[in-house]
Amino acid sequence: MLSSIWKKVCVVASLALASTGAFAADPAAVGPTGSVGLGTWSTQVEYKDIKVTGTDGKAIYETGVLKDMKEWATENGEWKVKDGVIVQSGEDT
Repeated sequence: MLSSIWKKVCVVASLALASTGAFAADPAAVGPTGSVGLGTWSTQVEYKDIKVTGTDGKAIYETGVLKDMKEWATENGEWKVKDGVIVQSGEDT
């Protein structure tokens, strides 16, 4: 029964996506998307030279020389850029 319901949901979702044009974009033309997450737990840490690579080994994202935290969203702790390094100096979790 669950399998039958799941199939119906998938068909309805596929039809909805097709009718909105969600499948119209060529994935190769869109390129990679996503986020890079950094975290600590009740400690201080520094992050430098952050690099994300694809399966082919080519860089998808690199921090380069950081000057500020404009591209980064922070939640807890004290995050800042010091001498080109992302520093979390607070002990908040």
